[in-house]
Amino acid sequence: QRDASSEDLIMGKLLTMTVTLCFRNVITDFPPEKYKVTNGDTFLISMLGHFGKGKWMGDVVGKAMYRSHAGGIWSMVNSNDKLPVRVNTYYWLYKYYNRIGKKAYALKWYEKILYTVMMFEPGVAGAENSHYTDGADGKSASINVFQKIGFGLKLLCRKILFQMVVWVR
Repeated sequence: QRDASSEDLIMGKLLTMTVTLCFRNVITDFPPEKYKVTNGDTFLISMLGHFGKGKWMGDVVGKAMYRSHAGGIWSMVNSNDKLPVRVNTYYWLYKYYNRIGKKAYALKWYEKILYTVMMFEPGVAGAENSHYTDGADGKSASINVFQKIGFGLKLLCRKILFQMVVWVR
């Protein structure tokens, strides 16, 4: 719930639901990479970042509703199946920015691929506001303390591994 810089939009740091998205028709042609992704809105928002920043409209559009329905492309996909689709989108954004010579953006999308794959927990619905949600309420069954410690250690190891891979690159 804040304005987005061009960088935020380009790197997908501040995505909005498409029901609330409004933009000037500044993109005349889409690159071939855009047609290889399912998440076209992620690619579109990234491209729009090259034309300026994003404005948070507050309550003007804040009450818009996003319906989850059987015909939805994304909302009905479970969290395990979202990972390859998300990674595919990030990959083609990486390829796009690499092809047009924006190497810094390409590298950031590459790092986002690594982070997404390493941090994914198969079969677990994400917490509230997570990108990894399959519509579950985010409340898990009672988990004992050892499971919590094990999950925390796994998460810590993944973060360390991710930082090592980025550093070695």
